[in-house]
Amino acid sequence: MYFPISPFCVIFLSIFATENPKSMAAEQPTYTEAYNELQEIVKKMEKADVSVDELTQNIERASLLIKICKEKLCKTEEEVNKIIAQEN
Repeated sequence: MYFPISPFCVIFLSIFATENPKSMAAEQPTYTEAYNELQEIVKKMEKADVSVDELTQNIERASLLIKICKEKLCKTEEEVNKIIAQEN
């Protein structure tokens, strides 16, 4: 499944993808759940529909969601590469 990423999201990813969140939830959301929640956060920020008080919480949550998505994408890429290597 392909998920387009907005230009704002690309900038956001480049800034926060390397951040190390303090702790991750015991039960991680699926990639789709994390991606959808991240998109909602981005939409709120693009609309300026976030108070200053919420901004820090949203950025921390977005950083965690980015980390989750990045890990899941990397894991999937590794699995696909293993499958391709086995076929060769």
